Amino acid sequence: MELLPRIAVALIASMAFCFGGLRLIKPDANKQNIDLIEYYSVRGLWLLFVAFYVYQFYTITQYSMNVPFNDEWYFFAPGNLSHDFSWRWMIDFSYGVHRIALTKLLTWLNLKLFGLDFALQKKVNYIVFGCLLWALAVFKNKVVGRTNFVFYPLFMFFLLSPIASENHMWALQSDFHFFLLFSVLAITYGFNHDSISNTFLATACAVMAMYSLSAGVVAAIVYLIVVTIYLYSGIAQDRFPMRNGIICIAINWLVLISGVLFWFQGYKKNELMPPHVYPFELKFWVSYFNIVSSGFGFDSMNVLVGIICFSIFTVPLIILLLRTESRWQESTWRILSSVLVILAVLASITVGRANTGVKFSRYTEVSFLLIPYTSLAWWLVLEKAKSRRVIFLSLFWVFVFIAYFDTWSSDAYRSIKQEDIATLKCMDRYYQHTGDGACAQDFAHFLPVPLPSILDRAKELGVTFTK
Repeated sequence: MELLPRIAVALIASMAFCFGGLRLIKPDANKQNIDLIEYYSVRGLWLLFVAFYVYQFYTITQYSMNVPFNDEWYFFAPGNLSHDFSWRWMIDFSYGVHRIALTKLLTWLNLKLFGLDFALQKKVNYIVFGCLLWALAVFKNKVVGRTNFVFYPLFMFFLLSPIASENHMWALQSDFHFFLLFSVLAITYGFNHDSISNTFLATACAVMAMYSLSAGVVAAIVYLIVVTIYLYSGIAQDRFPMRNGIICIAINWLVLISGVLFWFQGYKKNELMPPHVYPFELKFWVSYFNIVSSGFGFDSMNVLVGIICFSIFTVPLIILLLRTESRWQESTWRILSSVLVILAVLASITVGRANTGVKFSRYTEVSFLLIPYTSLAWWLVLEKAKSRRVIFLSLFWVFVFIAYFDTWSSDAYRSIKQEDIATLKCMDRYYQHTGDGACAQDFAHFLPVPLPSILDRAKELGVTFTK
């Protein structure tokens, strides 16, 4: 780095250490009533978590290049991105299967403000991913309380692994971050029978998830079914007033069913996608259990490992539902809904991707949320058995730690950057009139027009990489 940028980074790092230290030693009104070792350990853990997030953000900036990658070329196809704002384009289907309104909005703003800098958009994407991590912390506070399960950040550390490298190195992949962010927020603020405003907020978040990625439709339907069962049972068992329960059910059904029906307007199956594989085929379950295990850090194809991982997070849910004292608690149904959403989304992915026979990094971001959810489920199961809770959660953490041990390398980022460099050279040759513009052959057959036309369209828009 040059001298001035190096000085700037040093100053920012020094200020971060200073404020982190102040946060660590900041007085707490209740500190006299808690264990000091635990108190400082927890604050230190959260500071370490934030520091590692910042480090990963910095790493991503070092490997990011201002180059389109795979699906991002589609922005320059006829009828897509332009300088004029278009609501129709914003909410219309992409690739025939997704409505990615928020990602398109980010891309359009990037074009208008910065000439569509793909490297910048990757940085913004990781900030959105940071919002997802924040939402998971808020979710934990809703489920077990702010002062309980203080070592929860230990289980969130795994989400900072480069295991989901595709979603961090593709500018388009904010759609995954937005979908998961709004799905988590919907469940966090749902299941609340005494707050109409929270119900509206939850349904609004579920609708936003639908228009972030097609998986959001699956998530919204699962959430609607689970929250309806919870609210109806509360009315039937007189656990809360009938009027409140009926209003909340009505709001959920009116908003979400309207959103789903509108989402399916104009839907057509993409014929370029591989044939679907359904649950009555063995191939489905082989792929399904392998996608589940990928979230726990296992990158090899092994059905048995997937079944073991599946058992680890389903057993506590069964226990919580069988116990009379926990069966109808909000915390139980929030965790249940969260896990069922992930399982249903993974099933929908398996239907469309089982024929590929590989584990894609991009889908790991969905399945690795099962790690914090599983830790919360077991904490609830063992809430009254502190010694067993410590032992079991420690064993679960060690299990995931071992599985994730080889996932921390930045090699995946480096590989994508090498592809970007090759693409950049290819584009440079084309714009210098010495190349044929065949710069993304692996994705070319998905495009409606030849690649040279795509490059010409990008130049017409004045996109930064063409300069």
